Amino acid sequence: MKPKVALKEVAKSGYRLDNGWVWKTGDTVYFGKGTLPTKHFAFVYESETSWYNVLGGPKSGNDAMNDRISLKSNEAKRGVIKKITLTGTEKGGYTAIGVVGLGGAANYWIEIDNAVESGEIRSPKQYAVNNPAEPLAPASSSKTDQLKELKKLLDDGTLTQKEFDAEKKKILSSQ
Repeated sequence: MKPKVALKEVAKSGYRLDNGWVWKTGDTVYFGKGTLPTKHFAFVYESETSWYNVLGGPKSGNDAMNDRISLKSNEAKRGVIKKITLTGTEKGGYTAIGVVGLGGAANYWIEIDNAVESGEIRSPKQYAVNNPAEPLAPASSSKTDQLKELKKLLDDGTLTQKEFDAEKKKILSSQ
């Protein structure tokens, strides 16, 4: 947990991670893989105030320790940040929470620092210091292999069409 950051400042200019990545309302974040043995996410879970949780929906297959509905690795590829908030206490420290919509009725909470550090949320390339995500393509692979890997990243939603086109151009123009 981090010391308290002014919530007004977070709302105004976003939440800055140690690697320099700034989370802002309206940005899109991309999911990596769940880190729990069940392939669920440890740091991405349904809002504790969602109607489903409030009404006591079933918790099968979830993180039983925390009794919360955690996201499965295959349930979403990306989400849009609706709000950033802080949870915790002055004495115990604060955790930055990104409230993310996945297109349905439920909102999911992301423990930002923990999710990024564990690889449950993929950092953009420029901030991917010590990111457990695999590199785009090994240096020794052929252009064909690199393009196949690039296409997989496009198909699974990791890259946008614009990012795909830019990387494809780099691969094709390299010696």
